[in-house]
Amino acid sequence: MFTQEQVLHYKTFGCVIMRNVFSSDETKKMRDESTVAGRNSYSCHIVLGNDTPHLAALTEDECLYGPAKQVLPA
Repeated sequence: MFTQEQVLHYKTFGCVIMRNVFSSDETKKMRDESTVAGRNSYSCHIVLGNDTPHLAALTEDECLYGPAKQVLPA
């Protein structure tokens, strides 16, 4: 979740840099799955699914979803 300072920064500048959100192991999984997704892409559309479970689940990961809920309209 964002601190009040981060929320204010987002409202002022439209972005917040979130450092160390993912562990080294998670980053490696994302890098490996990105390679697979790139191979499975169609034109410029990336395909996420059974071969990329970690990337596909990121949209519901609380470490990203929680802060997004704080600053984006419902």
